Amino acid sequence: MRIAVSVGILVIALLVGPLTVSGAAAPDKVSDADKLTKVGRFSSAEKMLEKITATEAGAKDAEAWAKLAEVRVDMPNPDLDGAEAAIMTALDLVKDKNARYWKILGRISFERGNQALAAQQAANTIKSWFSDAEVKFGESRRLDGSDPEINWLYGWAKELQEYPKKAREAYEKNIAEFPTEAGGYWRRGAQISNDAARAGGRSPEGQKRYGEAVKLFDTGLEKCGPDPRILHLKGIALEWLGKHDEARECYRTAVRSDPTFRKPWDELIRKKESAAKLMDLSRDVLRKHANDGTAAMYLGWVLTGQGETKAAMDVMLPALEVWREHYSLWWQASKTAGPVLMNRATSATAIPWMEKIHEYYEYSADAANNLGLFYRDSRPPQAQKALEWYLKASERAPNSQDILNDTGLIYLFNLPGQEKKSLPYFEKVL
Repeated sequence: MRIAVSVGILVIALLVGPLTVSGAAAPDKVSDADKLTKVGRFSSAEKMLEKITATEAGAKDAEAWAKLAEVRVDMPNPDLDGAEAAIMTALDLVKDKNARYWKILGRISFERGNQALAAQQAANTIKSWFSDAEVKFGESRRLDGSDPEINWLYGWAKELQEYPKKAREAYEKNIAEFPTEAGGYWRRGAQISNDAARAGGRSPEGQKRYGEAVKLFDTGLEKCGPDPRILHLKGIALEWLGKHDEARECYRTAVRSDPTFRKPWDELIRKKESAAKLMDLSRDVLRKHANDGTAAMYLGWVLTGQGETKAAMDVMLPALEVWREHYSLWWQASKTAGPVLMNRATSATAIPWMEKIHEYYEYSADAANNLGLFYRDSRPPQAQKALEWYLKASERAPNSQDILNDTGLIYLFNLPGQEKKSLPYFEKVL
């Protein structure tokens, strides 16, 4: 879920709110998968749903297949082919008569368009994907016009095919029909802001357009409450109008509203928000959203920079237990704990931290490798303990040359009688 608008450039990323599903075959399990996605555990949710759809009953459960498709679209590295296969199975089971499934299929085409745009592919290729998304969103809208998101998604697909008038009509239709749905406001506001940037943000016309965008964002906030996407884009428009203090307050309000939305955090850091203010903001968020992964990561980052390593880990480890697949949180926790582990004077403090990091994060090859290095280099060396961690690391990153090399070295130099076991690892490196 990633949305951003920067100076004159639309950074494309589809942000669609979580959809409620309940599977007929095993509703408790599909519901469990939905709970996992809400704390960023997409890989775990995918595995759970794959097991459900592999059963005889699950294979006939359209909702389970649809949820699997959503998970594969929303995960940090989307599996679009797998998502398309899952949603096509769901559509076959309902004879193509489900608006939400068509919406998911449209999101897949939209994300393919995003990827083509990011890769700077040919203009016709990019347009073809967004055209395909438009058709699928249109079918969803035809089957059920009550979805408050579908008009602005349809409009966005139009906008990205360079049909601004039709996009504007779709956004304004969404605002008129669903005045408390935020999507129409932030998409139309983003369109106006882009017009301002193209006109020259500091020019009289650009300033006028940014002013129009702010008025629309204010209307959206009045009708919809503190939506983080509207607040983020309002902050950017206010910056162009020279109202920097007001912009910062928009970013802070956005963070408090939804701390998992990263863009407002990044804007505050880009604007060099003071460490004291970031700590206060992060702690305020954590009081309202216990163990939120993103807030814990930022607070851990600030505390580490202030030399308060233990305080940083006391914040991050409980959050990591909940957000076990939050890569940025895991990375920051590893970065904080690593130097403490490798310092012989403080290593005893960091060993349990690193073991917890490894336990909580399913893909923490680096954490396991760091522990292997520590046990290998301790005095006296604890070779068997080091080997255990190297093997765990190699399971999670089987093609990492550093881990393969370190595993081979421990067999070669630290485990007498097992030198030959190093050969397969060195062969892979070569």
